Amino acid sequence: MPTNAQKPTYTRELPNAGTHLARCYQFIHIGTNEDSFKGEKKLFNKVRLSFELPDEMRVFKDGDEAKPMSISQEYTLSMGEKANLRKFVEGMIGSGLQNDEAYAFDVESLVGKACLITVIHKVSKAGNKRAEIASASPLMKNQKAPEQINPSKILSYSNFDEAFFETLPSFIKDKIVTSEEYRAMKGSTPLTPEELKRLKELREFKAEDVKYPEADEIPF
Repeated sequence: MPTNAQKPTYTRELPNAGTHLARCYQFIHIGTNEDSFKGEKKLFNKVRLSFELPDEMRVFKDGDEAKPMSISQEYTLSMGEKANLRKFVEGMIGSGLQNDEAYAFDVESLVGKACLITVIHKVSKAGNKRAEIASASPLMKNQKAPEQINPSKILSYSNFDEAFFETLPSFIKDKIVTSEEYRAMKGSTPLTPEELKRLKELREFKAEDVKYPEADEIPF
């Protein structure tokens, strides 16, 4: 029976909007999943980049030392001319890429590199405010970033780190285990009823720091 109860919203501290010193410390290849885009079912091969923000230090637990806030964003793994990932990479390295350079670019090589990122705040349909990376650029001349604090982590299907995988939040793990790449790695096992149920729930859940695909992110 409908209760007409409002869907709950939640709040959390977000990195301040504006330009920040940042260092990429994590790359996750999520893999290929089906999702809806403008009412159509499409396959998207996604990666997730995470950045620590040394100018946004916080004490997250009493008794611990201050640690940098972080921000993560997903991109379709496409380096086509209009792809958002390519625009982001070109901004971060401060150089335009020729097509052959773009297609050969190793996105994992961004891990450990410092840059400037511009953070903007947006409000989701549920009324929750989220932080999103709008753009990246190289450090200014003679500008130096503090030493990296978070350990560098890479999750790729060429060398899958099971221990790192187990530390990930459940909504990221759910995307990974339902991806074509993960299922192929595990021997193309069919999805269990529980996995199918979780996949359906995943399609309805919009993690606050996830950037959903724009038209120019669709690989051609």
